[in-house]
Amino acid sequence: MGKPCLANSGVGDVDAILTTGHTGVLVNQFDIERLRPAVDNLIELSQQPDTAKRCRAQAEDYFSLEKGAQRYAAIYTSLANDTGATPV
Repeated sequence: MGKPCLANSGVGDVDAILTTGHTGVLVNQFDIERLRPAVDNLIELSQQPDTAKRCRAQAEDYFSLEKGAQRYAAIYTSLANDTGATPV
């Protein structure tokens, strides 16, 4: 099963991933004043009965090979279709 995590906000898609599925806790800075309540929230989250299942499902969905390939294909298609023109 999955595990909730503690992460620094503002790094890639971490904010969206963790907040959408309620699968982790975000902190803005790693100092004791912010970490203490974040760890408390993480412990509380890990004790909820459905958290492990939700974390695993979200990880499988977001990080699956199929989804990753689809995202890259969309990026490459977008780049290939880009004419270089500046939108008006």
